Amino acid sequence: IRMAASVFMFKLLDQLGEKLNKNAPVIYKSLVFALVENPTDPVMRSFYLSNFKQLFETNKGIPVQMFLDPFLK
Repeated sequence: IRMAASVFMFKLLDQLGEKLNKNAPVIYKSLVFALVENPTDPVMRSFYLSNFKQLFETNKGIPVQMFLDPFLK
């Protein structure tokens, strides 16, 4: 269920980001939090990193700093 929910969250983020919807940052933060909170699950970690990479490549306006902050603390 966690994987399916995450897939839909990434798709929703992509859709909302294209429309500059004000809710896109909430979903973005939730996905970053989910990645940070699951560091020991290699499958989910790989999934999140792959999807974030694709997200950053296709949407250049997404602030990478918000993604990096939890890892730099």
